[in-house]
Order: sequence, then C-alpha cells, then structure tokens
Amino acid sequence: MDYMLVARSKSADGRSDEPGVVYFLGVPSDEDTPKFRHKMSPRAWCDAVSEQASSGTRNTQTTGDIVFYVHGYNSSQETVLERQRKLQRGLERNGFDGVIVSFDWPSVDYVLNYLEDRHDAKNQH
Repeated sequence: MDYMLVARSKSADGRSDEPGVVYFLGVPSDEDTPKFRHKMSPRAWCDAVSEQASSGTRNTQTTGDIVFYVHGYNSSQETVLERQRKLQRGLERNGFDGVIVSFDWPSVDYVLNYLEDRHDAKNQH
C-alpha cells in the first residue's frame, strides 16, 4: 500500500488542478492511478502509516521512519505515485525500513501557471 496526502479538490471526473480539502489515500500496490475511492479516514490512514513505518521498539516505544515526499509543480498524481514508489525502492535497497508518504498539491501541467498555483497556496486556510 502506498500512502498520499492529497490537497486537490475533487471534480466530477476525479481530476482537478485546484486546491481543496486534504484527504488521505491508501493506494494499493497493484494500481498506478490514485483515485478518490482509495480515500481513508484520517485515523485509519495514520494507523496504517505508523504500522508500516514501525521497525522496532526502544524503551517500550515503537520506532520507525516516515519520509514525506513533497513534489514540485508540473506533476500529475500518477507521476507523483511513480516517483514515490521509485524512491521507496531505492531507499529500501540502501537499508531504509520505513515508509514514504507523498503530499500531492494541485498544480497545472505548465510552468506559466506557477503564479496562479502560488496564489492558490497562499489563499488556502
């Protein structure tokens, strides 16, 4: 399972380049496209991420690592998920025993829209 925090508003077709309420996704490993149907409750999502990140205990406290991957503009959700998985595999090959979570901020697929994306970010509360 791959975990994402998504700040895109939901549109009729499931795609939007506008900001919205943050929702929590758990995308099955055999799927390449994050979908709204992968939405989890914040509590279930946090529990699942914590469990996957757990690598042991120290002084009776659970230990583990969570890396947050925040993508830049001009990235589709599919690209973000693909890069997240590539990063996870690369870190695991080097001994990482935690989980990677991506934060997906909506942005349009061209650099000339950066100012609007920046304006959207400033106006989200």
